[in-house]
Amino acid sequence: MVEVLIAMFLTTVAVISLSSMVPLSWRTAGKSDYLGRATALLQNELEWRQYQTMRGVDPITLEYPEVGQAVLVGDTTFTVKTNTSKDNAHPNTWIINVNVTWPGNNNGIASSIIATRQMGFNNIDTG
Repeated sequence: MVEVLIAMFLTTVAVISLSSMVPLSWRTAGKSDYLGRATALLQNELEWRQYQTMRGVDPITLEYPEVGQAVLVGDTTFTVKTNTSKDNAHPNTWIINVNVTWPGNNNGIASSIIATRQMGFNNIDTG
């Protein structure tokens, strides 16, 4: 009988100890979800801007407003901000910076890419 009471006490202590970890795991899962969606959005934006640059579109004309562009992904609105600058050291070269933020995280994630115009990349070019 005493062994049963000790086993029940230890099981109760273990369940209470594990229950204190639940909020931490939910927070970690939520952060991982936001980071995954923001990374996909960031990579898509970088690749699209690189593609447009390679086609001959001036990437500076593709800029979002200064406050950024709101993009709904799933149930969350992400803010995408871009900054494109001409690389004066190299002709037909631009540096594209993209920053993606979401509610609760004002820093978000950021990445950049160097895009160059490549003649012959699309069927309009003949040089």
